[in-house]
Amino acid sequence: MKTLLLDCPPVCDFALLGLVSSEREYRLAWALNQALGWRLVRQAEHTPTSDRPSAAPSTALSTALSVVQFRYPTPHGAVRLLANRAGGIAGRARPFLMPELASFDFLLVLEGALAEFFDPAAWVARLRGVPLVQYVCPFDPSQLRGWEALLSP
Repeated sequence: MKTLLLDCPPVCDFALLGLVSSEREYRLAWALNQALGWRLVRQAEHTPTSDRPSAAPSTALSTALSVVQFRYPTPHGAVRLLANRAGGIAGRARPFLMPELASFDFLLVLEGALAEFFDPAAWVARLRGVPLVQYVCPFDPSQLRGWEALLSP
């Protein structure tokens, strides 16, 4: 009997904001918690992998790349704060989770209903009120080349 393999491409169902801050990740998470009433908690490091065999070699992800991740689960979704720059990588030319967003220090990923009813102007206004955030910019993740690296495991 022939075995059929179901190949479902990943779906881009999250919203993405880029943050610039000169602070360390734990200080930024603390500032976001204080200013917005969140409870971002440090999780195991985020290690992106590409399970799709059709991924191009230029976008293939290295399992050696791991970045700091904070997560705040809500009843209708989750907020994840990811450091864009990987720490402790020697000899890697571009140690970024999202190389096309190399000018941003952190990535804020909104999942679930937070992404479904995403209002970029409102989120930018809220995040600009946080003292340690220097710049905020919303992105359409489906327009980015390596958006699969942001999928939660």
